[in-house]
Amino acid sequence: MFCAGFIPVRRRRLAAYDSAVSSSLTVRPARVEDVAQMARVNVRCWQETYRGLMSDAVLDDPGFPAARERFWTAALTDERYRENRVAVAERDGELVGIAMSGPPLDAAATWARQLYVLYVTWTHRGSRMDDGSAGTSPPCDHRG
Repeated sequence: MFCAGFIPVRRRRLAAYDSAVSSSLTVRPARVEDVAQMARVNVRCWQETYRGLMSDAVLDDPGFPAARERFWTAALTDERYRENRVAVAERDGELVGIAMSGPPLDAAATWARQLYVLYVTWTHRGSRMDDGSAGTSPPCDHRG
């Protein structure tokens, strides 16, 4: 069966993906002035990934971005997190990803650092071009 609406939507999504991967990506240490953008990326990633697994009331709570801003401010300034490292990824001046690492949570760990957080917005995640499904849905879309 042919779905006339599918082709233009897919082309737009593929065009957005092509645009995203063709521009340069910069990874750098996070700064306090990044906190608002970090909160937006954090909330957006949760909405993209957990929709259908978590309550929409939680994901769409108007206070969610402010709570994430408080978290990221603490992660960057609070002495409790001094051993953690937070980095952001930017593409064309837009923050598109966040990573945070720190000491291993397992005292018996044989590695020096543990990745605690890795958020990347959907349009900047790796492609699934090889199976022809790039841009059709988030990889963790559990809505069935």
